[in-house]
Amino acid sequence: MKMVIPGGTGQVGSMLVRYFGGLGHQVLALHRSSGAELTAALEGSDVCINLAGRSVNCRFDSRIGTTLQLHEVMAGLSQPPRVWINASTATIYRPRSIGR
Repeated sequence: MKMVIPGGTGQVGSMLVRYFGGLGHQVLALHRSSGAELTAALEGSDVCINLAGRSVNCRFDSRIGTTLQLHEVMAGLSQPPRVWINASTATIYRPRSIGR
């Protein structure tokens, strides 16, 4: 199975690359890829696991831009991945009213 992991060079992505690669899958980890690189990697792939986004140390919208870019690329593919998984971080922010 051909798997593409945008943002796959980080902590979680590296573990997924090792795990699925160890099972014999072809796994491609991408880091800050252009649209052309995404198109080439995703065309004919089976799975996309999107981990791409800005640092965890920012609020709310760190994954929106990269997810929109993936959507635009996949919409133009003749053979898009059959499975697309978007993953994000789980961060708890203190309510703004506390500590003022």
